[in-house]
Amino acid sequence: MFLLGSFSCAQTVTSQFNSDLEGWTGVNNGATTPVWNAAGGNPDGHASMVDLNSGWSYFVAPSQYLSQDLLYGGLISFDLRHTGEAPTYGVQVALQGGGITILNALLVPQTDWQSWNFVMADTDNWRVYSDISQNYTPAGTLATQSQIETVLASPTGFFILADYNDFTTGVQDVTYIDNVRVDVVPEPATLTVVGLCTAMLSMRKKKTLIK
Repeated sequence: MFLLGSFSCAQTVTSQFNSDLEGWTGVNNGATTPVWNAAGGNPDGHASMVDLNSGWSYFVAPSQYLSQDLLYGGLISFDLRHTGEAPTYGVQVALQGGGITILNALLVPQTDWQSWNFVMADTDNWRVYSDISQNYTPAGTLATQSQIETVLASPTGFFILADYNDFTTGVQDVTYIDNVRVDVVPEPATLTVVGLCTAMLSMRKKKTLIK
């Protein structure tokens, strides 16, 4: 029982930025890339990027987020804050895979750290776009379960938006991220452990019902 309890029934890829950028880069922001900050995160090190142009700037996830299939129904979560000109766009993520690009967005970010969660399923309003340089709107075509599964089965890109206004006032905008976490499909060697975890949880539930 102790042995099983020491394993997690879910497998995740994470970035806590405790000592460096952990491979994260930037795109669509000229030559500007993310900067690692040793303090001021949630609660420690974190990454930040200054928005320098009108393009749709993104933090770009490193290869470890793309080396396994992402889990349909799994979670993308991270902490994010924004300073500078008042934001007009919602916190947005983009996924690419199998020749498909899907985007999702929530409310506008705040100056304080907030946690953001996106479910990788058709119940969470993912929409299909031609590329990541798009503004998420209700006019976009909702992604089907099949399209989302195609993206997750062969992921080629995972992006977190670092651009929350139209760059019109000259005020320097900075976006900060920390504690990124994405659920992935367990590797074959892990599936046995996951199966055992599920079986043990099921047995425990049955025992509780009998009592």
